Amino acid sequence: MIEEGGDLDHYALFENATPHDIKYRTQQMLKAWNSSSKEELERKGAEFFEKRASGYKGYGVIKSFTGNQKQGLLPEKWDPEAHNVVIYCSSEDKFAAIGEQWKIQYMDLSSKVCGGFLNQARE
Repeated sequence: MIEEGGDLDHYALFENATPHDIKYRTQQMLKAWNSSSKEELERKGAEFFEKRASGYKGYGVIKSFTGNQKQGLLPEKWDPEAHNVVIYCSSEDKFAAIGEQWKIQYMDLSSKVCGGFLNQARE
């Protein structure tokens, strides 16, 4: 399967697997990790996060969530004295559509994960 074409020059090949196959992706990541030097891993990791934090949009289909943010600006009701927690979650239907391997222990597909987090935070 060919997937993840951010542009005509970038794509990924998945042999007898889908892009969401946890076991296959884990094997591929470990293979890449183990064939790289510590210096290369640190350099590439730092480069990725620094570019993402700066609003870089050059990773094809990966959306920039910081591109339109204003540096140093926080929401009006932000309380620096409070213990502020931000949770970014996905919807359960995405996991359910992918397959059983994505069903995780805390996730009951009949409930709302984000709503559960929010209720927990309020308690």
